[in-house]
Amino acid sequence: MHLTNTPLTLITPTSVQDNSGKTYPADVIVLANGFHIGANLARLDIKGLNGRGLLEYWADHGAVSSYKSAAVSEFPNFFLLDGPNSASGHFSVIYTVECQVNYVTKLVHP
Repeated sequence: MHLTNTPLTLITPTSVQDNSGKTYPADVIVLANGFHIGANLARLDIKGLNGRGLLEYWADHGAVSSYKSAAVSEFPNFFLLDGPNSASGHFSVIYTVECQVNYVTKLVHP
């Protein structure tokens, strides 16, 4: 595992490259943005199966939504934890994230 706050400039199927030009092999990329909820998604150019961006997809559907607050149609290798509509004022966020991790784990490693 390699932890960095250096901006990534290129993501390939097997690696990532940072803005210094250094390349790291990667099977999984985790974006941990702390308390800046949603802010980093708006700055990322996430493309789905048809080349459509995530924000464009949500705009076309009239809402920011996801399946089980973890998966988005047309984005098969992109998962969210504590995604759209997952939190409520009377429920444990920890339990919700645990359920989402369990769901995503089953999808990635059947």
